Amino acid sequence: MNRILKFRRKLSGQEMMSIESVLGAVMQPVTPRPEFIHSLQERVLATSFPEAEKIEKQAKQNVVMLVLSLMGVTIILGVWIRVIVSLLKMIGFNHNSNRRPKRRRIAPAQSAA
Repeated sequence: MNRILKFRRKLSGQEMMSIESVLGAVMQPVTPRPEFIHSLQERVLATSFPEAEKIEKQAKQNVVMLVLSLMGVTIILGVWIRVIVSLLKMIGFNHNSNRRPKRRRIAPAQSAA
């Protein structure tokens, strides 16, 4: 029944002291590996300052959007310039077709005699 209700009794001071002495005798201090320390620092910083990662990610997204926007504007401007040039050519051809073509005078051929 105690396990079902998860009832735990508090340990007395004497029992705590005996547990601590047993653990102190059994456990030995260990120096952690540098890789473990480094990964632990990264995890602690990631959970402590998640805003820094969000700001960095947002900055990358902003740069990508800027590059894509510039590419889009460049393409649109290129298309408009081509449209304007082709319209000017059409207007130029129509303007020239309304005029009579100039007759070129052909010089008489000189005889070699």
